[in-house]
Amino acid sequence: AVGWVAAVLLIFVMSRFLLTSGMEAAVALLFAALAFGVAEVLLSEAGLFATVTMGVTAANQRRVTVRRISGFGDTLEVLIIGTLFILLGAMVEIDALLEWAWPAILISLILVLVVRPLTAALSLWRTQLSGRARAMIGWMDPRGIVAAATTAQFAETLELNGYDAGFMLPLVFGVIIACGVVYGLSAKPVASLLGVARPAPIAVGLVGDDPWLVPFANALAEAHVDVLFLSTGSDEPAGPDDETLADSVTTLSVRRGAAEVQRIVPTVGVGKVIVSAGSDVINTLVTNRIIELLGRRHVLRVPESEQTPIITGVPERWSC
Repeated sequence: AVGWVAAVLLIFVMSRFLLTSGMEAAVALLFAALAFGVAEVLLSEAGLFATVTMGVTAANQRRVTVRRISGFGDTLEVLIIGTLFILLGAMVEIDALLEWAWPAILISLILVLVVRPLTAALSLWRTQLSGRARAMIGWMDPRGIVAAATTAQFAETLELNGYDAGFMLPLVFGVIIACGVVYGLSAKPVASLLGVARPAPIAVGLVGDDPWLVPFANALAEAHVDVLFLSTGSDEPAGPDDETLADSVTTLSVRRGAAEVQRIVPTVGVGKVIVSAGSDVINTLVTNRIIELLGRRHVLRVPESEQTPIITGVPERWSC
């Protein structure tokens, strides 16, 4: 109830435009901390459930957008998880970790070889996934901060109530380390062995309508490189001497929107994008969406002074 009330209040404040865009994430964090504190006062261990309830409620409503909060949450998650691992890890003594090493290894083997495969098999029963995909899901289940934080909280409570729970934290950290080593080292080989590893994207995306892009795209296609041509206009672009794109080049107009671009870029397997287009609103939105998908270092932008060279073929700087 506390989490739901906090979400309703946050949505009300945002829907009335009582916050600036830059303050939405900070105020959402304020409401989350408030919900956690109030719930803990009313009922021990209820704070986490209250904040989760608040998040689920806010994320599933359609009155206001929570995109800024979600983006801030991704950054906050990395900071909090890193800090928690350091703080909780500092509570574990090396001697205690070594003392419980063999039990931790045994439990990890049971979790990896028995518990996870059975859990995945039951959960994915009668689904449309292939057997290889199910096997991959059944193999991957690294333990992390949730197990460590929960154990630290429970162990302290048990110790205060007279139970000998000193073994819990080193044992759980041993399991976390063992599972991390097993899954971290085996994920790629197992995925390759099962044939579910996605191949590295090697296609090239070209954004713009400059004439030199057409012969460049055709040259890449002749070299058996997959090409996605994102035209900034509605018609198929033409190069010098009315040269048209090769049939093997996939074309799409950015005027169809950023969502369509986001859908087709992974489908074609684009790994690098060259942008040679103006800075109008649609081109900027599409370019930003591509940067979100591939990362800034994989998106190369041609300076505007060089976007319309007078050429008769592929520019020398693209020769290889």
